[in-house]
Amino acid sequence: MQYQSHFRVHLEVVAGNAEPAVYNVAVTATRMCALEGGWVISRSLAGQVGFSAWSIDEVMAWYGWIVASATPACDHLRQDHRQMEEYLDRLLTALSHISPELVSDVRGAVTSLQCVETLHFEKEESLFYPKLRPAFPDLLAQMDLQHQDIREVEQHVAEMLADTPEIPEQRWLDELRRSGIELYDRIQHHIVDEEDQLFRVAGNHLTPEDQETLASAFKKIQSGKSQG
Repeated sequence: MQYQSHFRVHLEVVAGNAEPAVYNVAVTATRMCALEGGWVISRSLAGQVGFSAWSIDEVMAWYGWIVASATPACDHLRQDHRQMEEYLDRLLTALSHISPELVSDVRGAVTSLQCVETLHFEKEESLFYPKLRPAFPDLLAQMDLQHQDIREVEQHVAEMLADTPEIPEQRWLDELRRSGIELYDRIQHHIVDEEDQLFRVAGNHLTPEDQETLASAFKKIQSGKSQG
């Protein structure tokens, strides 16, 4: 594909509540463009008016660019968060209408959540946090405390579910709802803090090589391979 060299665009990365990163990119047949997140806003600087939302696939198809993430380690952890939020939504739905018949739904959501969370915490505590701790000790101490709080509440919920009465009474169901919602709130709060605070400073502090190395190590943990 051929384009006039004077035609340029703004790409503004949409990444949650974070300030968008802006890239000025000359349009060529093949162009490496660093993006954070899966959606961009495209605006021509050659006189066209208006904004439009483009997915990465649409950008590649239209402009012929090769699109790659500038923060693959943070993006990997964000993907974990999105999966955790799916299970959190299932948990909240079951808890909102708790009954003896829905206890199994709560158990399934918590079990699935624990599977994702265990690997996610391992990636962060063994690799991501140690890399950032020297530069941001107070913030990392806050993240450590949130992990500890989540584990404590989650253990209580898991113990309740492991010892479910044959016919749960309303008081037991109320306690399960209370503890389950507390777990939901703590995990959701932690996700927001990580994405709004930790990933923001990590994106500025870590080099592209750091990001790539961490992302590769995360994938090894995800696949169950030992790290070299």
